[in-house]
Amino acid sequence: MQTMNSPSPQSPLTSLGDGRLVASAALNNEEPIAAVLERVLNPGHHVLELASGTGQHIAAFAKRFPEVTWTPSDRDDVRLTSIEAWRRHASQPGLQSALRLDVSATWDVAPASRDVVLAINLIHLIPMNAVVHLFAECRRVLRFGGCILLYAPMRDGTEFFSEGNVDFDATLSRANPDLGLRDIGTLVDIAARLGFDGHERIQMPANNHMLKLRLPSPTTPHDIARL
Repeated sequence: MQTMNSPSPQSPLTSLGDGRLVASAALNNEEPIAAVLERVLNPGHHVLELASGTGQHIAAFAKRFPEVTWTPSDRDDVRLTSIEAWRRHASQPGLQSALRLDVSATWDVAPASRDVVLAINLIHLIPMNAVVHLFAECRRVLRFGGCILLYAPMRDGTEFFSEGNVDFDATLSRANPDLGLRDIGTLVDIAARLGFDGHERIQMPANNHMLKLRLPSPTTPHDIARL
C-alpha cells in the first residue's frame, strides 16, 4: 500500500517564530469542531488525532477539554516539530507527545486503547484504499462504544453541497484520480462491514460535514473484558 505523508494540498502556513506553525483553515473551523466534540467526549476519554498537521487544533482542544487525554500524530517531520512546539506552549497534562504515524501503514497504537479517532480534512486527500485501511485500523484501536469523527467536505452520492466543492473535487482528481470528496454513503457502508453499527451526519459551516461512525457498546462478558 502506498505510504502517505501529510496530505496535500495544504492551507498556507505561518510561522510564529518558536517552532509553532499556524494554518488559517484551522482558525476558521476550530469552534464548530469543538462544539461537536463537546457532545461526544466524556472525562477520561482518550482521543487519537490523525494527521494533526500544525498541532494547533489539538492544543486548543486539550485546553478546552482538560479531562480528556489527547494524542496527536503525523508523519511529516516539519509538522511533528510544530506539534511538539504547540504541546509545550499549551502546557496541558492531557496532551501527549505526537506519534509518528502513517495512516496508510500499520499504526503503532495498542488495540482497544482509544475512545475517539479524529481526522480533520484528511479523507479526501488520501487514496480510497488508504481510507479503507484507516477504517480498519480505527476498528482495531477503538474501544467498544468508541467512534470515528471525520471532518471534511463530502458529497451525497453524486450530489455536491456547493459549486466550490465541485471545483475542489475536480482539482483534486486532476492532481490524482484517487483523491476527491468522499461519498457519505460509501463511508458508512465501509464502516458497517467492519462492525460500526451507527452513524450521524452533522452539517458544518462552509459546506463541510462531520461524519460520526460508532462502534457498538459491549454486550457480552467477552466484549467487556476487551475494554
